Amino acid sequence: VTVVGDDTAIAEVWSKSLFVLGRSGIRAAADSRGLAALWVEENGRIGTSRALRPYVAWQVSHAA
Repeated sequence: VTVVGDDTAIAEVWSKSLFVLGRSGIRAAADSRGLAALWVEENGRIGTSRALRPYVAWQVSHAA
């Protein structure tokens, strides 16, 4: 889990906190707090929070 923010120390704390929540809780927690987060799931799929979208120039979508 990676969190983007102005304060790198706080972003690091949120990164670890979201990681501990596990895959099922990352998106809801990041979105409810307005955190710009990105994570990679075990299957290689990339997840992003709503707040991260302005930071993403492009993203490849995987066909299942």
